[in-house]
Amino acid sequence: MKEEMENIDDPLKKEDEIVNLDKVEIDEVEEIEIDDDPLKKEDEIVHLDKIEIEEPEVEETKIEEPEIKELEIEALEIEEPEIEIDDNIEITKEPGISIIIEEKPVEILTIEESTTEEYTIEELADENIHAAVELYNKVINHDKLAYKLLSVETFKEYFIDETQYKKYNYIIMSDGKCISFINGIVANETGFITFVAVDPDYRRCGIGREMVNHLEEIERVENITKYEMSFFNPINLDWNIPEYETYDHPNSQGVDVSTPAYIFFKNLFYRDVLCQNTYFKELKDFSYTEDIEEKIKSLNERGIEIGYLNKEQHTGLKELFDNLGNELWREGIMNAIDPVLVILDGNKVCGFTGPLRVQASGRGFFIGIGIHSEYRKLGAGKVLFNALCKGLKDEGATFMTLFTGDNNPARNIYESAKFKIVKSWQVMRKIVL
Repeated sequence: MKEEMENIDDPLKKEDEIVNLDKVEIDEVEEIEIDDDPLKKEDEIVHLDKIEIEEPEVEETKIEEPEIKELEIEALEIEEPEIEIDDNIEITKEPGISIIIEEKPVEILTIEESTTEEYTIEELADENIHAAVELYNKVINHDKLAYKLLSVETFKEYFIDETQYKKYNYIIMSDGKCISFINGIVANETGFITFVAVDPDYRRCGIGREMVNHLEEIERVENITKYEMSFFNPINLDWNIPEYETYDHPNSQGVDVSTPAYIFFKNLFYRDVLCQNTYFKELKDFSYTEDIEEKIKSLNERGIEIGYLNKEQHTGLKELFDNLGNELWREGIMNAIDPVLVILDGNKVCGFTGPLRVQASGRGFFIGIGIHSEYRKLGAGKVLFNALCKGLKDEGATFMTLFTGDNNPARNIYESAKFKIVKSWQVMRKIVL
């Protein structure tokens, strides 16, 4: 059973191209010459046209400065020619002296040409795989993402090696290095986006947006109905539990809301669908609480017990999964090789959890927990989950991780066993129009 089905409590139906920005051409500002300045004839205007001297006495013909200033202003207002001036020119008037034309600061002068102008989006080729891996790991470190660093081989396994679904990989190269990488995959009429990386030195230039737009156009050919980031993506990227580098989880449940990617996709018209929380607990000190002991006793008094599934002896499996309405759980449990814990009412199965498996990292594995609707509110779910934790600890597991929807009542079961949320994800989707 594929690990991507793990812990699904809520089923969720999951050219070479040149990136150009126009160059800005800035015309030089023409100098404007103003002829016939009315002030050039100021002396003549003042002494000949405007002043009449009636008597020879100087005292009676003396012209005071305030009168001269007034005449200067009047001449400026009456005889100033009309001039058409560009919007980028500012006129400063200094009365009695001249008209000075200055260039206004033009903001467009500070705009630099986009660094994406000469770059081409191309398919990832074998000769560029090492460069793509280098960029992937650089972004993980720079952005402090939870995803594990990849070798060339693991990178190929995740993103390149073909499965039943077609994978898409595109890059942008510059001077021999990869400055952007994107991966997507199409499955079940859904175009998934797995990872988008842009070199930190080339961000804020629209590269990431153009990469996503390009991938969407490619995936659209597959007759998909939506684009999505969710736990239904067949590519399951491992990531480390924050502050516990040796502990991991085998897949992401959407977009990490603690990263800039969340707002990035919102601005590309992706919408929130469902918040998923990842829970974590170390198992080294796990034991039943007094409350769980009491619930076990109460169930036993009703004839309800916890045991291991025996498909040949136990009944009610079909009815249980019909009641739960989860075909992935049905498939996972019916095909399970590892032990499965069940709630038994006599010989009838009325709940399940498991299968119990310990992964190489020490993680206790299970795909989910389900209780028949007729047996809920009896504490059976909490008892069954605690039995799972104890069983995995006894098998050698050192920790457990799981995820569930923010509004899923199952979170009450996990939180009652002292599991803590370590990361929140948002399932994001864009409908194909």
